[in-house]
Amino acid sequence: MLCPQCHGHGGQADEGAERQQRGAPRRGAHHAPEALRAAPGGLALPLKTRYRKYREHGFATPGGRFEFHSARLAEAGLDPLADAMPPGFPPDPCYPLILTTAKWPQYCHSQQRHLPALRRRMPEPLVELHPDTAAARGIAEGDWVQVATRLGAMRARARLDAHLAPDVVCSQYGWWQYTDGAGDANRLIDGECFDPVAGSNCLRHFPCEVRPAPGAAQPSASANSRSS
Repeated sequence: MLCPQCHGHGGQADEGAERQQRGAPRRGAHHAPEALRAAPGGLALPLKTRYRKYREHGFATPGGRFEFHSARLAEAGLDPLADAMPPGFPPDPCYPLILTTAKWPQYCHSQQRHLPALRRRMPEPLVELHPDTAAARGIAEGDWVQVATRLGAMRARARLDAHLAPDVVCSQYGWWQYTDGAGDANRLIDGECFDPVAGSNCLRHFPCEVRPAPGAAQPSASANSRSS
């Protein structure tokens, strides 16, 4: 789906005009800026969905088959078998829980929180935790809580989810609009601690603690983030 609001930001419209000036063939008519402007709700592209493509070309492995034992990792001198690795942090009784982060469908990364229709669906940053974990800390559904690690703290609304492991806390990804940093999980995670294989930092496993937020007052957001 292409939408006219997003089309101009990636340079595609300018690229199409430039291609036309150079005499190069234009992309399909459904990509033309005028077609997008005439369809404020967006255009559906005639893309073909293909399932089980591995049956045609195999998997993207040296042998074309699904691997439990990775030949490429073995060639690089790494463990070729997937395994759960403990975090590289010593146990700390001050931070007995595990912080992970997840994206939610209402927003794209850290964008679009200024759009009223989306903000009504997800007005405030949430952090999910198991009901037993919340009860042990005097936290109820919808309370403002403080999530703390050895690097910092942030505030968010509590959402209770019995499907989570009791020692897991799940924060939303992409919030930055609040002046006091509410919902901003980046301030809680070590940006210099990387997985040696994937190269990612600790977005899924960082020691933390959750407690009722001091004062439990709603944090103030910047003017452009609260237009809803």
